[in-house]
Amino acid sequence: MGLDSYLEAELYVGGGWTHTRQAENAVARNETWRFDTLLLTMTGMDFPTFRAKYPNGNYMTLAVEVAYWRKANAIHSWFVENVQDGKDECQRSSVQREDLVTLRNACEEILATVVKGEPVTKNDGLFGPYETFPDLTLDTDLAKELLETQDGFFFGSTDYGPWYVSNLEETVQQLDALLNDPAFKDASFYYHASW
Repeated sequence: MGLDSYLEAELYVGGGWTHTRQAENAVARNETWRFDTLLLTMTGMDFPTFRAKYPNGNYMTLAVEVAYWRKANAIHSWFVENVQDGKDECQRSSVQREDLVTLRNACEEILATVVKGEPVTKNDGLFGPYETFPDLTLDTDLAKELLETQDGFFFGSTDYGPWYVSNLEETVQQLDALLNDPAFKDASFYYHASW
């Protein structure tokens, strides 16, 4: 339960290649087929399973989850405002490559103001020890201007603290990997969230 956000890349695969036929057969049997071998040879990246769309003869479109956020309400709010015209209805929305660059740059601009201080190890008893930065500071005015937090039903913390910074770091890491990968140069991107 809570805010889960996803970015998918849709890739056209055609030409009757072996991986296409394997995927079509898996879809026909209502199975999930991992196409790690296809993308790993092109990208060296590991991805979760995909879903096939529009299988038709020798071609299909594959939708691949390329980024995931858990309770990253500032990131979700950015997509709602900048991609979904302010409508937050768990809809699937097209995202331009330039939008992803803008989001990554906003994260990097805020992260450039972060001073973490000394780490402290805590143990919550459920997940074991973890490291946090209680003295963390950042330019809160800039953060509110570029990536403001959003409250909601199980949307996570609205503080501009360690979890916020962690979400920005994770976003930069995921988007850098995606944007720098030639395998996704011609992909179409889509964002959606659920809670």
